[in-house]
Amino acid sequence: MEKTSFEKLAEDVSSKFADLIEAGKAPWSMGGSIPEYPVDAISGKPLAGITALQLLMKEKSAGFSDNRWLTEPQIAALGGKISKGARGIPSVVWTETTAGKLTQTKVPTTYYNVEQCENLSRLPPLSPYNHNPRDLMSDICVGFGIKPEQKFGNPSAYVNKKRELILGDSSVYDPSGKNYDKERLNAALDGIRALTNFVNYQKHQDLTKQPEDVNELALREKLARTFMQSYAGSRFPILDKDFEQAENKNLADFIRKHPASLFTSASDASRLVDRIMEISERSYILFDYERQDAFILKAGECRSYLAKEFSKLSLSGTLLNNSGVRELKDSLFKQGYFSPYSCNINILNPVAEKNLCSQLNHCGFQFVENRNRDNFLSPYDADILLAAQSRSAMMAERAEKAILESAIPPDPYKKGWLETKISDRQLSQDENAFVAAANKTWNEIAYRRRTADKDFFSLKHCWVVDFDADTVRKATLKDAVGKAADMADTWMEKDHNYGSSVRSPIREACRELFNAQKDSSEYDDLFGRVKAEKELSFCDRILNPARDLDGRGNIVLRDLNHKGLVICSDPRTLPEVCSWGPETLKTQCAEVLKKEGLSFEAIEALEKNEPDYKKQEHFNDFCNAQKTFYSIESKRRETEELNLMRKTFSDPSPEKVEAIKAAAKEQIRAMRLSAKLDQQRGMTQQSSASDREANRTQQAPER
Repeated sequence: MEKTSFEKLAEDVSSKFADLIEAGKAPWSMGGSIPEYPVDAISGKPLAGITALQLLMKEKSAGFSDNRWLTEPQIAALGGKISKGARGIPSVVWTETTAGKLTQTKVPTTYYNVEQCENLSRLPPLSPYNHNPRDLMSDICVGFGIKPEQKFGNPSAYVNKKRELILGDSSVYDPSGKNYDKERLNAALDGIRALTNFVNYQKHQDLTKQPEDVNELALREKLARTFMQSYAGSRFPILDKDFEQAENKNLADFIRKHPASLFTSASDASRLVDRIMEISERSYILFDYERQDAFILKAGECRSYLAKEFSKLSLSGTLLNNSGVRELKDSLFKQGYFSPYSCNINILNPVAEKNLCSQLNHCGFQFVENRNRDNFLSPYDADILLAAQSRSAMMAERAEKAILESAIPPDPYKKGWLETKISDRQLSQDENAFVAAANKTWNEIAYRRRTADKDFFSLKHCWVVDFDADTVRKATLKDAVGKAADMADTWMEKDHNYGSSVRSPIREACRELFNAQKDSSEYDDLFGRVKAEKELSFCDRILNPARDLDGRGNIVLRDLNHKGLVICSDPRTLPEVCSWGPETLKTQCAEVLKKEGLSFEAIEALEKNEPDYKKQEHFNDFCNAQKTFYSIESKRRETEELNLMRKTFSDPSPEKVEAIKAAAKEQIRAMRLSAKLDQQRGMTQQSSASDREANRTQQAPER
């Protein structure tokens, strides 16, 4: 194409655009499906101004399904070429500034759609677009502080002086009243149009100028409507077609007289829409339990973060065919609207009933909307913070920091407010179902990870760490699991809920272990290995001292008055497990490893090079084991003291009775004497205070 000057290009584009408007083919009145908003194929950023308008109309007329566009230099840089017979769209160039914004330059160039090019192997495939007009309208209202209201008798939506969005009468959109979903969709689309019009009439510093001519202001509003329709994915309802046609005729005449106004209005309209989308994009506090961190991110950034994490997961064929995984993948790899609450993020929510965190080997995510709530922290938010505290001290610190930096608290530096809100919600972990459910998920993942990198040295033997006897010994897998099953059976008999309908993960694990033990097959083939893995998982869940079930350690071990045992199928897991107990265990561990041809020091050195979050997980296991040991030691001391008292008072001799009486009298006398001394001390302090007050009263006139 022969290069033309900017002025000739402006006249040519404006004239064609005016002809389309007069012919009833204005872009804001386009029927049928709305084309997607054009973006730069390499950067992925939306194009703007007259370029976006031209490419939108070309997408519609040519029927392109791809909304990505390239210039000739970009096509060459990607190693591609223009298809034979393809005709590009001449427009102005948009360059990216150092601030990351696109600015218009008066240099004509030609744009080609990706579908008009060949050999673009370096270009990633097109991701589909996700539209959600109702949620988009709600987000715009929240972003601009506008309250939506519905009143009957209004033909269309508008924003009043009180910053209320008055939605039109529902009967206007669907007079038959039969299609409720379509009626709600039309109401949302009309609401977006009204909000766009409201923002158009406000003064903004980043626009070229506030138009003085009524036609120029109307043109900007129509073009902004065009761009918003593309973001919403649907045409806005037009209720008064006669008025629309008359207004279009005036705009066509205005554009012919002032060709440059089309470029200015299109540029300002695209900036207006970008501003609306930027302000209305909600932000969230993302709690990443895997990395043990918390961030404040925009919705699009949340999607990018989740998509990046999702792509790191190793998905088996079974998981790839899971409907929840497929739905989440589709939501993460789409363009357009995104909300963590609207996609199936529950499969990565450690608290959700049917989460897949264990199968995906990921500790999960949770979200809190970042917005002011009038000094209110919901129970859900407080529970997330309690779960973060349960995860680790590092996670708790980062979660609190993110909450304090968010828009939720009334004062970002008022930490006392947050502590008060959490203490109002503070419950023990056995009472807080939210935290208990999260801990259950993380315990399962911890066991899987501790055994995932290791293998069965032998399906016949294992290594048992007994914290009650402080021993590490090699045993047959059958004997070790059998002993664990006997301990579980003893606990089940003591459990006061035995045989009841109350559901408990521990009781279910015990029953599963008993059912697995009934299978008499040996551990000598693939099925035997599956059986062994299953049984060891149940043993770990029941008798591992690092399984903190209620904030005070392992319930089963407290009831059994036993410090627990861990069955290891691989001796390389022994150093970490033995680090929970006394030094004697580490010494025995080193001897066992030496017999198996392994080095205790080499394994410890490997553990020191692990990522921080893995080290934190090991530390969590250590702390949970100490809780269990402390609970059992406390219970044993109480039992010893009680037995000693019983022994003292059982069948006492006359001398013992007299000694006990004398000791009791002495104690009572000491208590009385202490009370008298306290009373005298209090009276002395009171008289001293009275004397000081009298002295001050006498000295006051002199001063």
